[in-house]
Amino acid sequence: MLYPFASWLNELYYLKTNALTEKDIAFVNARFKNEYQAYLNKDFLLFYYIVTEALLMADSRVKNMMIATWGKEDAFSYHPLVYKENIKYIYAGTVGTVDWDSGKNYYRLENGNYILADRESDVEDYESTIVYTQVISNEWIPDTTQEAQSTHFYKWYPIFYDMDTMLGLDNTGVNRFNYYDEDTNPSIFNGKDVLWDFVRDSLTLELNQMYRNLEDVALHIDIQEDGSWEPSGLLNYFNRNQANMANEAFYNADAQYKYVRPFKEGYTDDSKKPGDIGY
Repeated sequence: MLYPFASWLNELYYLKTNALTEKDIAFVNARFKNEYQAYLNKDFLLFYYIVTEALLMADSRVKNMMIATWGKEDAFSYHPLVYKENIKYIYAGTVGTVDWDSGKNYYRLENGNYILADRESDVEDYESTIVYTQVISNEWIPDTTQEAQSTHFYKWYPIFYDMDTMLGLDNTGVNRFNYYDEDTNPSIFNGKDVLWDFVRDSLTLELNQMYRNLEDVALHIDIQEDGSWEPSGLLNYFNRNQANMANEAFYNADAQYKYVRPFKEGYTDDSKKPGDIGY
């Protein structure tokens, strides 16, 4: 079940790490954006990223994350990519004000066409003639003239393994990490995860839209009095509705079983040990 997704992600990772030019890197990122919904649930993927960002859970994108599936969902279709060169012109100033020694090419608009300009352009009052700079942006886009490829793979969802390192904690309970520490930081436990590199590089607009959607939701569930999706409001909401639902005795017993006893006695296999395990 997992092989199609894993092999696809591994192929993209190989191509990106061995890319020789910016064009090659752009192609791999565009492929991820073009194809990821064949293997991953879009909304859940974006939501998971933003929640782990808001609650300082970078570790839950690495070793404290698992993936699960509920089977095959609707088939997903996508078109092959084609490389497109976009040229646009940006206002630069006038012939008399731009820096002609900068090495840039400047263009003037004449009868709807952009003509290469120069300081001694043979036009009336050339000093006040408006000129533009040329900007070329290249991108890989779906080629809708070609037949779309339809896929029907298992869809995968990132899920939490555990959340003992949320809110910037390390594995000893020390509040060590802050909002500047991402899963790309080698000090974050077991290092970065390839999947989230692609999400950051390829789905910026989609992440922004998901964040705005969550802000709209926050207005209706009383996360904070002013309705904003701020860290303080999120913490109050999750503490009130999740963390504070368990009593202190439960937390103490859980800590004894998971951390204190293993620290004192060493790790044991309770499945082979008769009797009560401490609860």
